[in-house]
Amino acid sequence: MPMGETYDAISRGVVDGTMAPQESTKGWRWGEVIGSSTQDFGAAYTTGFLCRNEQAKMEFPSSDIQKVFRDVNREWAEKNGSAWDIHDKEARGLDGTTRQKIIPLSPEKTRDGRRS
Repeated sequence: MPMGETYDAISRGVVDGTMAPQESTKGWRWGEVIGSSTQDFGAAYTTGFLCRNEQAKMEFPSSDIQKVFRDVNREWAEKNGSAWDIHDKEARGLDGTTRQKIIPLSPEKTRDGRRS
């Protein structure tokens, strides 16, 4: 089911559960329609982001312009990673704004055996 349809499906009782990053409770507003989340880091996923310039394009500008591209890419990576960390903490209620119950799985029940 597309993420954009999940809120309505949960609120109408068509869907009892779904798997998504904890951030979905805030970003997709699922926290308004769910009462609890099960936290399982072993079943989670990571998304990589790539900012890439074609080699031919990078050879054309002067070395000063090339440095600007590299510096901006490095700055973007740091800001983007930090923003995702903040969204995750907010969604898990670490900032005190969520009312949902978060249920950590025991190491025996997680896919990789790590503690939540």
